[in-house]
Amino acid sequence: MGLSQGCKPIVRVWLCGIAFLWCQQLAAAVLPQAASAGTISIDATSFEVDGKQNILMASGNVVVKHGDVTLYGNLGTYYQNLQQIILSGKVRVIRETMNLSCDRAIAYGVEDRIEVTGNVVFVREDINGRSGAGLYDRKAQTVLLSGNPKVWQNRDELTGKTILVDIRRSKVTTYGGAKAVFSVENFSGR
Repeated sequence: MGLSQGCKPIVRVWLCGIAFLWCQQLAAAVLPQAASAGTISIDATSFEVDGKQNILMASGNVVVKHGDVTLYGNLGTYYQNLQQIILSGKVRVIRETMNLSCDRAIAYGVEDRIEVTGNVVFVREDINGRSGAGLYDRKAQTVLLSGNPKVWQNRDELTGKTILVDIRRSKVTTYGGAKAVFSVENFSGR
């Protein structure tokens, strides 16, 4: 056994240690602008870091937490230079009583908003919605649904070109080609 073969395990451990320390430094420096709004944590089964491009890729049970918002997905990519995280594969965005699920989400750290696309489902207490796309504005606490959106409460439903759900006020506004279908029971005084 030559010296180079005996050193391979030691070199691997040393390289893994260097990579781990570098990942910790990247994670600490990743969101300097968002640090004032709190911290962001990313958990996953595995990570891959591209130091030249400042990209962190996460796969397997990805969980991203920022303040009171938690995002879940199968794959996640964080772009440090853009301050954005892209999640795909059974994505869920959860904040208090609001739950958004979709195929893909892009979270913009600086703007504090999340774009969701593909099979979007919105649930908040007794208000439900479906659409092809949506935009969650964390500061305004609104969800703008587009792409054949539909919102319903019990048997009452609203459709339109776009639908704005104001979470704070429990208010729903439709725009363009709006249609409402209400249950007669709601108007009969029962």
